[in-house]
Amino acid sequence: VEKYRRDYNAAYAGEEMLNGEKHDKLILTAKTEDQFETEIRLWVRRDDHLVTKIVQVDINENINQYLMQNINTAVDLPASYFVLEIPEGYQVVDLRQ
Repeated sequence: VEKYRRDYNAAYAGEEMLNGEKHDKLILTAKTEDQFETEIRLWVRRDDHLVTKIVQVDINENINQYLMQNINTAVDLPASYFVLEIPEGYQVVDLRQ
């Protein structure tokens, strides 16, 4: 979240209906030209504040769209699901910086 606060300007783009539910649309635009994602559009569902749609535009003008449906937040997940295990012989390339 901090990366997006630091590297993007946010603008409210109005209300939109998505799958019959009210959403607030936000548009994040990169503050500098060196960000891989130049624009990110988020649809935030009004009743529970969950993001249900994301559209990303990158520096190559590729557009990726993600739709989240049937979201269940009442699932008990073990902490082991969130442990990164890197197999021997592999190298992590972190492009977040």
